[in-house]
Parts: sequence; structure tokens; C-alpha cells
Amino acid sequence: MGRFRFGRNDAAYACILFFTGFLALPFSASLAEPVFHQGDESISLAPVVDTTKKAVEADNTWWVTDETLDPASARSLQSCKDAFPDVRFFAETKPFENTGKTVAGASKEPIVWFCREFKVEGKPLGAYAVELAQIDDRDRTYLNGALIGATGDFDAELAQAYDWARIYPVGDSQIREGSNLLLVQVRGYSLATKWGMFVDRTRFGTASSIYSRFYAFNFMAAGFLIMYFTAASYFLFLFLRRQKEREYLFFAIFTFLLVIYQFFRTQLKYEISEDFLLWKRMEYIVLFLLVPSFYYFFRAYFHMPSSRWQKLLDYGMLLPGIAELGFISAVLSTDNAALWSHLNLPYNQLYVWPLYI
Repeated sequence: MGRFRFGRNDAAYACILFFTGFLALPFSASLAEPVFHQGDESISLAPVVDTTKKAVEADNTWWVTDETLDPASARSLQSCKDAFPDVRFFAETKPFENTGKTVAGASKEPIVWFCREFKVEGKPLGAYAVELAQIDDRDRTYLNGALIGATGDFDAELAQAYDWARIYPVGDSQIREGSNLLLVQVRGYSLATKWGMFVDRTRFGTASSIYSRFYAFNFMAAGFLIMYFTAASYFLFLFLRRQKEREYLFFAIFTFLLVIYQFFRTQLKYEISEDFLLWKRMEYIVLFLLVPSFYYFFRAYFHMPSSRWQKLLDYGMLLPGIAELGFISAVLSTDNAALWSHLNLPYNQLYVWPLYI
């Protein structure tokens, strides 16, 4: 089944700040009635918010259940509840959260179904696409009962795709004039963490509109990264000219690492390779090196007079460095992304990084 994978949805990193590393720019989706008219570029499938009540409209949102569904039931019926009358659905009222764990809390398997109704006015003609943004962790997506895309191995023990967003192409023959039913089966990576789908980032529209927006955001992010890469190269050049001034070297290393980390977050990397664990492994390695590199920049920039206490401090700072090397060794020797995340938070960010500050 054809599919297109991309990294970072319309809320992708549009630019990064020099010291903080990034600035996320959320896309302002239109929360209108999900009706696609011929001539529209795309429509939001996010839950519709009642501005007077400041709450999601219960009848105009995604529906979620942890019960077993047969996608074939959606081939002719026009609503989630009509297609599955015996299924208990929960209205998605927190579109900015991963709610899979909440719905499937009592289930043995971390699997839920998301269902959304939308309308198409006029006869569908041309190429279309469904944008689902990030899903933790794997999915099978159906439109009107037909499988239009899937990402990840449902039976795999290891993480498959939790930082990938999805765009699935749809032919006009798969779309009905009038009501359409979108079903997304999601399997979370772990029952111990939040998982599911961010339904506020879902859209339907022409393939050209969906794809062009993806490339616009991601290449704009790449453009900013190129500027910071150039700055890092400049400081490296200064060090090569003045090798006694090591602060230039450490600042260049820190900036290079920052650029590399942000590139891994944008997921233009999947244009190079679809090896999820490879990219996540490198992302965590770079993350563990970021703060130590910035510390050594400050250490080299502020020339402290040599003293007994200063030497003791330098030797003492080898301990968090050893801890970081231990974290990196765990990343290199295992394929468990949950372990990497657990080492980063709380151990790395709460116990090791404060020592550098």
C-alpha cells in the first residue's frame, strides 16, 4: 500500500534560537466544519471548538475506543456510531494530548481506534492525501473501509515510528461524495507512557497542497540550520587561526551538535534513510553531548587562575562526563528506545546536567 512518511508535521521546527536550540511554531489550523469543497486546498480534521463554551463540540470531534473494530463496516455507512453501533466510543475532548493510554488503560494490549467523519462536496477528482502528523507508535489507516497506509510492524517489540508523522496518498476512487469515514488503528509503544495520536494536527486535502506545505516547512527549517552551520564553521576557522583560544573550538563543537540535533528532530533525515532506530540512536548520542560541550566552552572562555580548588573542580567534573559516556554506551549497545528515554529523563537532565550548570 502506497504511503509517504515525513518528519515533523505543520508544527515542525521553523527556526531555532541560538542558545535554546529551537523555536517551535504551531500551525494555526482552521477549526471549521470538516467539509471539503472542490477547489479547497485542505481542511482540518481537528476537533471543532465551541468558542462560547471554550470546549470541544462533542458531536464534531474524533471518537476513540479500545474495542475491536472491523474496518469493512465503514464501507457504506456514514458515521462512526452507525458503522459500529455496539461499540462504546469516547469523544476526543483533549486534542492536544496523546489519549491512547487513557482510553486503553484497562486493556492488556496498547491498541485503540480513532474514528473521524468528514464530508466531500462535489465529485472527487485528482489526487488527495490524509495528513495524520505524529502517532505514537504505529498505525493502520483506513478510509471508507479500505487500507490507505500503515507505518511500523504491529507485532514488533521495539519502537517503530513514534516520532514520525504520516501523509497517506488517496485516490479519488477511494473517496465518496458526501460522508467519509477515516479509521486509524494505533498501537502504542508502551503502556507505561502516553501514546496515541495528536488529533489536532490532522488534515485532508489535495496531495499537492499537503505535500507542498510539508516541504515548505521542512526546507525552511533546513535553511535556518544551514545559517547556524555556517556560524559554527566560522568559529572553527577562528580556532584554526588562533589555536590557543580553545573557546572557539568548544563553541564550534556545541553549535555543530546543536545543528545536528535539530536536523534529527526535523526528520528530513527520513529522506535519506527510513531506519528509525539509527536516527534515534544518533539523536540521543548528540543530546548527551550538548550540555557538556557548552560547559567546556564557558570553562575555556572564562580564564580562571590556576589553583588547588580549580584543579579539584576540573577533576570533579570528570564524573558527570563519565556518566554521559555511560549513557552513550547504553545507546550504542541496546535497541531499547524506552531505555534511552529513561536514561535521559530523569537521570541525565535532572541529575547530571545540573552539575554542569
